[in-house]
Amino acid sequence: MRLRWLGVIELARLGEKERAKQWALRALANEPDDPGVQFNLGCAFARMNEPEQALDLLESCALKMSPGCLN
Repeated sequence: MRLRWLGVIELARLGEKERAKQWALRALANEPDDPGVQFNLGCAFARMNEPEQALDLLESCALKMSPGCLN
């Protein structure tokens, strides 16, 4: 499902905010507990100037990740 969240990031970069949100919902539906998906979607929502959604996703993934996994 990596392609789906990569698509979200690219759509966000292109300014396709509504389409990116739709893709994000699908990515979360397929991988609801994957901290990597949550992290990357959180970054995409930050790029789309959606700070509440971004922080919710980043907080959720931070609680699931082991210390040092992003190093």
